[in-house]
Amino acid sequence: RRDAAAPPPRRRVSPGARPRTPSKGRRRKKRRCIWVAPSGGRDRPAADTGVFAPAAFDAKSIEMFRLMATKAGDVKTHFYPVAMMTHRLFPPPTKLTPGALGEPRVAMRGSVNIGIGAEIDFDEVTRQGCLVDNFPEGCVDDREEAADAATEYAHLQVRELYAALVDHARDRGSPYYG
Repeated sequence: RRDAAAPPPRRRVSPGARPRTPSKGRRRKKRRCIWVAPSGGRDRPAADTGVFAPAAFDAKSIEMFRLMATKAGDVKTHFYPVAMMTHRLFPPPTKLTPGALGEPRVAMRGSVNIGIGAEIDFDEVTRQGCLVDNFPEGCVDDREEAADAATEYAHLQVRELYAALVDHARDRGSPYYG
């Protein structure tokens, strides 16, 4: 019997099994993928037809993302449009409450379809609007017009991806898109 007060023997670890720390020259920069969604964009039925489509984006939230990318410094920020068909799994509420934070969601049984598009370079669409005199560098004076152009372009990309998801659902015989 072992003495209960004695510690267990240490297991010897072979030198090859020890974790190695990369040298400074080989150390990689950490990469992060953060998914954020602008205000709006939820797949909702159109009031007149009942057809689901992504709701319009809020231009202020798109500009906030662009400003965050500007503040990232030397780290390149990439923007990709993502369309998510989620209304079967998380149906949107029938009534929206203006000014309410979030919305109630009740999970149902259904699939989720996701489409990711090509990277969006907002500087090719329009320059960012100036917050103050020439900040951020290279900005345009009409801030709202720049925000609206970038928002409309991003929403167009998401709508096209969503339409492709609906077409794919029809092609595979989904009973919801017959």
